[in-house]
Parts: sequence; structure tokens; C-alpha cells
Amino acid sequence: MGKEALTGDKPAWLRYSRPAALLIFAWSLPVSLFGMQAGLIMGGLVLLAWSIAARGRNLSPTPLDRGMLALILAILLSLLMAPGGVLSFHRAAGFWVMSSFYVTWFMLDSESTLRRAYLGIFVLACAAAIFAIYQSISGQYPLGHLLHPHAARLLQRVPGMRDRIGGSGFFYSRLSLAHVLMFPLCWSVSLAIEPQKLSKRLLLLVVAAVIGLGILFTWTRAALAVSAVALLVIVFSGLRGGRKKALILGVLAVLLLAGSLICVPRMFGRLAHSFSGAKDWGRLTIWQTALDLASDNPVSGVGFGNFVRDSRPRIAEQARAVKGRKFTASIDWAHSNLFTFLAECGMAGAFALCLLCLLYFRSCAAILISLPPEARKLRGFVRGSLFSVAAFLAVGFFHDTLFHAESAFIFWFTAAASLAAGHLAKPGISEPQ
Repeated sequence: MGKEALTGDKPAWLRYSRPAALLIFAWSLPVSLFGMQAGLIMGGLVLLAWSIAARGRNLSPTPLDRGMLALILAILLSLLMAPGGVLSFHRAAGFWVMSSFYVTWFMLDSESTLRRAYLGIFVLACAAAIFAIYQSISGQYPLGHLLHPHAARLLQRVPGMRDRIGGSGFFYSRLSLAHVLMFPLCWSVSLAIEPQKLSKRLLLLVVAAVIGLGILFTWTRAALAVSAVALLVIVFSGLRGGRKKALILGVLAVLLLAGSLICVPRMFGRLAHSFSGAKDWGRLTIWQTALDLASDNPVSGVGFGNFVRDSRPRIAEQARAVKGRKFTASIDWAHSNLFTFLAECGMAGAFALCLLCLLYFRSCAAILISLPPEARKLRGFVRGSLFSVAAFLAVGFFHDTLFHAESAFIFWFTAAASLAAGHLAKPGISEPQ
């Protein structure tokens, strides 16, 4: 059995369970946190059974192993040295979603499985986007209490745009939906600029347009702005010819700018007072609190998952300093991936996060360069993944994208699938070896 697991004559249970687990996980990414968790657990069990059958010979190093190890060690160090102890196991273990990277890496058995995965994501992402548009326009969430029975308020009005409701699709948070949709948006545009039939290219552009409108109707400003920049760079990178490239890029830039001004008229006003302290002092306060916590515990931070506890007294003190003014921002995390790691895991955590990102971009760029010209679909997926991860991390300077499971799962899936694509393009290799 062990040898069969490493050859083309794999047992039937492995041939069918690996892609099934991956597809369940992948197709849940735009629509269901429960499906993500179920698919990940199923994939983990299949991987465990496969590893036992193969006596561990199916396990191989990944390009991110050093970054992953550094991150895990930084988290453990922060918990061991937490000045106030561990808040709760649930919060401290919240980063278990990173295991989806390894499940995806080892479960992805072929290019056809990857293609089924992202095509299914396209369909479901479009469904979620259309649902979000309906929610934003109508203010209704049909069957919402069945999907989220414990939610006090299903749809939320947009801060600074009280007359608008942000669509959340099948999720509870409009932010999570916007951050998730950035990935299939970048994939679809990147695949569309690859050489192929006009009908397929138009279909991919329709998918991109629907998903783009879905992001717009979440009224999540950071995701909208960063997605626009990512699309410009993707199109620019795929064009040939200097003048043609510059002309098309310039036209797109003008159209995107005009669209932002027309569709989101209050975007710039919101940006202006988000950091002025005049109307919205939440983000500045929470960032300053994160830096204060990091300066008091520079090496290991206050402990992974402890920001919500250790920041409250400091924020309450600042609220008293402004005559009891109400603090409206959520303080589960620091509204920034980097600041959260600095506060909770110190410089060790911030270094590990930066190392992980560096390893990914270096490896993904090398794979993109090495892919043969005939691997058009893989090249389009890898390019889209590269820029969608960059967009996700850029948004993460202003949001806790890595700490919300609904959006973190697709980040780890994309990182693993894009890196595994380098193996899938090689003749005779259908899995990472």
C-alpha cells in the first residue's frame, strides 16, 4: 500500500478522496465557513491516512516551511512569555487555519483538479456577488437567520455612508466577502489575458465584472481600491508592446478613477477623516495602543490572542482623556495584520510574518517565470494568485485579514495552490514530490 501511494497505481480511496477533499474545501471558500472547516478536516484525515499508508514518504518540503516554522515558534514564544497568561485556548489556537496550506499542497493532485477548483470558485463567487448586490439594494438577507442563527444584525450600514448597506453574500461580514472576492477577481482577469478563444476570454471578463460589482456593493473601500490597482498591474504585466501597454494602462487608470468618484462619492471624505481624529479616532487609537504594547514587550509581545484583553485598559484610559468619548471600533485585533503581530508576538512575530511573505513572493515569481508557454492556464492562475496575495496583504495593513477565518482560508489555499502549480506543469509529475 505504501508504494502504491507514490506511484500512478494509487488505490481507489486515495484517487478519489484527495481531489474530493480539496474541491469541498475550495468550493466552500466564497460561500461557507462551515464548508471550509469540513473540507479542511476531511483533507487532514485523508492526508493522515495517506501518510500512514506511505510511511511518510508522500510528505515533502514546501517553499514556505521556514516561514511557517518561524511563525509557529514566534506564536509559541509569545504564549510562553505572555505577561498576563493565555486568554483562552480558542483565541490562542485561532491561527490553526494555516494548516490549510499543507492540506492544499498535498491534496492538489493534478492540473485538472486545480482547474475544477477555481472554476467552481468562479461560479460560487459570482453567486455570492449577485446575492451581495441584492442585499445592498434591498436591505434584505433571505434565510440569513438560518445561515447565521446567532447574529444580532445580519446586514450592516457602511460607516461614513449611512444611507448604504454593505452586502455580505452568504457570509456575516461584508469585509470578509470583499477580501475573499479579490482572489477570484484577480484569477479571472489574469486568465482572460492569456492567449485563448475569444468566447472563453469574454466569459472570464463577465465573471470578473460580476465579482467586481460584488466587491463594489460591499462598499469596502480598501478592497475596492487595492483590487483596482491589482487589476491594472495584472493587465499591464500581460500586455505586449510599450506604447500599446502605456496607452491601455492610462485609459484603464482614468476609467477606474472616474468610476471610484462616481460610484463611491464619499470614499475620499472617509479617508480624510479616518486619520484626522476629528470624526473617527478608532483606527489611530488602536494602532497607537498596539505600538505601546509592542514597546512594552518588544521580543515576544503580550501573547498570541491576548490583544483584546491587554488593549482594553489602555483604550479606556484614552477614552477618559477625551472626556468619555465613545470608542466605536472593534478591538479584537489591531486593525492591521502587522500591528497585531507586533503587539501579540513582538518583533519575532513581525519578522516571521515578513519572512513568510518574502518566501512566497520569491517562490511564486520564480514559478511564474519558469512555466512553459503552453501552460497558459497555470500561468494565468499563478499570476492572478501572486497579485491577489499582494492585494490581500496590502488590505491587511488596514484590516485584520489574517485573523478572520472566512478570508484567511482562501489566502492559505491560494498560496499553496500557486506554489504547487510549479510541480503540476512538469510532465510525469501529478503531485508535489
